Amino acid sequence: MTFGSVEEILDMTGRMRDRLHRHVVGLSEAQESYRAASGEWTIAEIVEHLANVQEGMGKVTSKLLNEAESAGAHASSDGKIGPVSALFVTERVDEKFQAPEHVRPHGGVKVADSLARLNAHYERLMGMRPRIEAADIGAVTFPHPAFGTLTGYQWLALMGIHQGRHIAQIERIKAADGYPR
Repeated sequence: MTFGSVEEILDMTGRMRDRLHRHVVGLSEAQESYRAASGEWTIAEIVEHLANVQEGMGKVTSKLLNEAESAGAHASSDGKIGPVSALFVTERVDEKFQAPEHVRPHGGVKVADSLARLNAHYERLMGMRPRIEAADIGAVTFPHPAFGTLTGYQWLALMGIHQGRHIAQIERIKAADGYPR
């Protein structure tokens, strides 16, 4: 997966947001809290994790954007940024990662509450869009605990890619034999 503009990255993030909503809005309490196997997260816990991660990624993106603006790093006038590769994630798609403690779900949070947090983050991100499009955040970096040093554009892409990874996890839960219908 490769991106050539901020618009492509944000469009992908918006599509992932919409897919997530289609999978989790309107679930019953039994469906939200169904645990497919011991030690695995429920759908509610996955969405709580996504809200925790998105907030952290939003802070990183804001930090990198501020750094790029302070350095006077301006984006190309034609809107092209790339290509920005997401191979750093897609090459490791089958790998199971351990979430850092600060983004792990604590449980007991309704999907609707976590979605409200995700929606608020998405609105903040969309509010930053003109600034992101005007600055070159490919020139600034920040370390990721699993993927190493990433550019601002890679962090931006990771927001949607990470949601996609967990949407697949939700799909597996919903397909499980014991999942409440």
